[in-house]
Amino acid sequence: MGIQSGAATITFFHVPDPITEDFWNYIDENLKAGIFSPCGEEDVRTSGFVSWSDLFSIDLDHGGYRKGEYIVFQFRIDEKKIPSMLLKQHLKEEKLRFTKERGRPPTRSEQKILKEAVEKKLIKLTFPIPRGCEVVWNPLSRELMLGTASSGVIEAFLAHFERYLKLFPVPQYHLKWALTMDDVPAQVKDSITKLVNPSSPTALKEGMFLGYEFLTWLWFRTEAYTNDVKVDDSRHGSIYLGDRITLGVPLEGTEKVTCTSKKHHLDEARVALASGKRPAEAQWFMQVADREYTFTLDASLWSIKSLKFYINTPPEGNDPDGIFFNRIFCIEEVRAFLRKLYGEFLNFRFTSSWQDDVLPELNRWIMNFRRGKPISELKNVDN
Repeated sequence: MGIQSGAATITFFHVPDPITEDFWNYIDENLKAGIFSPCGEEDVRTSGFVSWSDLFSIDLDHGGYRKGEYIVFQFRIDEKKIPSMLLKQHLKEEKLRFTKERGRPPTRSEQKILKEAVEKKLIKLTFPIPRGCEVVWNPLSRELMLGTASSGVIEAFLAHFERYLKLFPVPQYHLKWALTMDDVPAQVKDSITKLVNPSSPTALKEGMFLGYEFLTWLWFRTEAYTNDVKVDDSRHGSIYLGDRITLGVPLEGTEKVTCTSKKHHLDEARVALASGKRPAEAQWFMQVADREYTFTLDASLWSIKSLKFYINTPPEGNDPDGIFFNRIFCIEEVRAFLRKLYGEFLNFRFTSSWQDDVLPELNRWIMNFRRGKPISELKNVDN
């Protein structure tokens, strides 16, 4: 589900500034150059930029992609897919026809030619299946939100965006996010890059320990220390572990345990944690003033999934712009709180505080699950 849905999923990127003196003219020309065009008879797949309000409209004229400081549009992919059973049946008929006409069955190379001909014929008769995702880009903060977590859609979008905008968005997963955060000291960033090369094609996997450790620390922080989060002078809130958590062994894709509870007890999850597993994905509940949020965060820290929010004083009426700015405000607020918490974690993890103060208490907290001691017996960690 995308940004405009009731349970939003958003994947984040950092976009560098384009080298141009006329930014908005640059955006206008290149967005329109990459506009969507429908599939032709022989096309298997096409993609392009379309209107924010309508996936089937290519109207990007008159600055229709601008909402305040944001650039908003959708990315659409149309793809023709031939059902395997249909392809198999038509190929079988072609082989029988070939055998009848030639008096012999087709060779392996001839079968390949027959298959290509059948696929080409069926493609002409097949209707494309459209899909897409919303794009919200804030040039001032250099943050781009993509309303999907699908790797296929993300890859297609990046290829198209880079081709036409000549910009290369940086995915904000655990490692890359840490390196683009302004409030993370340079020495902390240096320590991170000594452990994982950010230019490595396997950096996402190699740095996954950051996500596992962050989710573990956040669970520990909220239960053994404090739920309170202060982002800035005007925003103060709280965060709690939700009703669902999945645990696994870092860097191993096998044997994961998913635990759910309507009472926030998650006793099975605590047993799994004590046995050596770590949170791979967890639901969180957050409250700021009169705003309540639930969302899921996995160890990549790249996407916020299934984001739902409740506001006691929602915008009045059905003004599309009012609804848009309200949703983006909420998404950015959740992102700001997570950024604050992740920065706090990094400043512990890569300084002496981690070994001296945090890790002993965190390990003691985990061991107490095995012993069955109450959380109230734990000592607070000095922030």
